[in-house]
Amino acid sequence: MAPKKRNFGSPRPLKSGRWQARYTPPGGGKMENAPDTFATRREADRWLARREAELTLGLWRHPSTGSESLLDYVHAWLVMDHNLRASTRALDTSLTERFIMRAGADLGSGRGVALGDQQLSQITPLVVRRWHSWVVATSRAGALAKKAPAAEGSTRWNRALRAWAEAQGISVKPTGRVPASVRQHWERAGRPALLPPPKISGREGSAQAAQAYRLLHAILEQAVADGLIASNPCQIKGASTAKAPERTPATPEEVAAIAAAAPPRYQAAVLIAAWGGLRAGEVFALDRRAVDVEAGFVVVERTLLSVQGKLSFGPPKSDAGYRKVYLPAHVCEAVQRHMNEFTAPGPDALLFTTSTGGPLASSGRTVWFRRAAASAGRDDLRFHDLRHTGATLAAQTGATLADLQRRFGHTTVAAAMRYQHSSEAADREIAKRLGPMTVAS
Repeated sequence: MAPKKRNFGSPRPLKSGRWQARYTPPGGGKMENAPDTFATRREADRWLARREAELTLGLWRHPSTGSESLLDYVHAWLVMDHNLRASTRALDTSLTERFIMRAGADLGSGRGVALGDQQLSQITPLVVRRWHSWVVATSRAGALAKKAPAAEGSTRWNRALRAWAEAQGISVKPTGRVPASVRQHWERAGRPALLPPPKISGREGSAQAAQAYRLLHAILEQAVADGLIASNPCQIKGASTAKAPERTPATPEEVAAIAAAAPPRYQAAVLIAAWGGLRAGEVFALDRRAVDVEAGFVVVERTLLSVQGKLSFGPPKSDAGYRKVYLPAHVCEAVQRHMNEFTAPGPDALLFTTSTGGPLASSGRTVWFRRAAASAGRDDLRFHDLRHTGATLAAQTGATLADLQRRFGHTTVAAAMRYQHSSEAADREIAKRLGPMTVAS
């Protein structure tokens, strides 16, 4: 009985007496041969049946698929994604240079190599775990090095000295050599500490490690979508998130104390951030046009960005970031006093500037805010935590999640929920309100 004619592939006899299985790949082209030959035609037929099933189910990929290096694919991926913000693109590029291009991870060869040199098809879950261990260790070491006491004359020390001078009302250029007169002022003031003593939390570098892992996960997820690899080898649970330290929101009294301890030209910025819940970049991008003190609101239309050390203005974090935010009366009064004293005339004049009239870099903001927060007994706070405070205070007024989402520019309700805290006092108040609802039995 003649063998049944196949619809896929064709086995053929060889002079050696063995059989070869051949088939035309999907889309046509040169016939592909099975990697081995077979003792019988039936074995060749079975192999062809398995290959047909693999192709039908999308389980098989050509050996050359995924042969390009990760680094080549990353470069193409960065170019293809046109929706990336400039700051995000700069961050992704920096992470690529630090953790994908840089040799250092022992991926199993016993020596440090660059993950970017590996072919996409060679990146397995085990390779990713080894790479991630190196990323975590490298990020932690770098973060701890930054926390080491800054030597006098170092870049970090000079940056803090500039911020100190700004706070004293001493005009100093934001870049270039620090004038000797500034240092003399500092010495005559008793050489006050410019930087707070470092605090070791045990989480140093975790945020950067999570960023690097998220980047690799996103890149390889796109490689899956492009059909270059069968599945994403980034399978480490929890690696894409860095647990932020839980900080108790500032009380209204603490906010007032921090504002009072801040340099006069930035006191209103503290109040806007805390009572309006604006992000730091949104606060320091405000200009006169964005403020209507009489109506009691500010309009958020842009944010101050730092890309590779250069300051620029860009759109808010998301479409939800475009918003009008109403402020309490006492904040509006403080903003009006601030504009009268520190803001230049004209609608384009920045609300908050350095003493030389330029936008304030985050490094300068960090120095004076840390000092002001510490003086108020809250040395655990960062400027961004004022936004957390604002969301918590707003939630305590009884605002709905939709109200909070709109006020703080959140894209999801889940994001709004993250900023809500329930204090013991608030919980006691809930219990009091529940009491009258009890049905007598």
